[in-house]
Amino acid sequence: MKLGYKFANNKKMKRDLFVMVLIMALPFLFYLYTISPKNTKIWKTQFYTFNSGYFETIDLYFWTLSIKFLTIGLLSIWFISCLRKWKYVLVIPICFEFYKLFVNINYAENGSQDINLIKVLFISALFLALLIVSSIKLQYVTQGNKINNLINEEINNQLIKISNFDSNDYKLIKKELLVLKRQKGIIERKEYLIKLIELRDRLTV
Repeated sequence: MKLGYKFANNKKMKRDLFVMVLIMALPFLFYLYTISPKNTKIWKTQFYTFNSGYFETIDLYFWTLSIKFLTIGLLSIWFISCLRKWKYVLVIPICFEFYKLFVNINYAENGSQDINLIKVLFISALFLALLIVSSIKLQYVTQGNKINNLINEEINNQLIKISNFDSNDYKLIKKELLVLKRQKGIIERKEYLIKLIELRDRLTV
């Protein structure tokens, strides 16, 4: 039992560590645009030739794309790790950021901000499906449901205790508490605390 608990905790710790590393890495990844050459419209590499198109310089183009990728990345991590049901509201800003990303890419290529909305929605839907699957695989959704169930169960138990509590018992405990307070300066501190805890337990049983 202890081994299983330790394994589960270790798995959760690795999962949370992975998410933390992503959060810390994103700002540094944002500054990758600084490796692009300045004051030029074309950047030739061994693999590909980048052209800023209608953007003034290649570094300005990459800076614009970096902002979009950073925003999408942060919203995605928030969506994956969020335990609340309202996290699906994040779908709207994620889709909007995808729209702005494709607007910038399209503007660089042909100077137009008109894009194919169906294409953007299709790619956004694929990305959101990936996020939902990742959230399930990382068990954040399962964990959130477990926490909600435990909270509801605890609330129900406390309500049952309150409904079963006898007012006569409350009066008796209150009287004993007043007596105990008068004896506070007479009895030892340890004994006083033990009796106080006993009275508390009688109220919550």
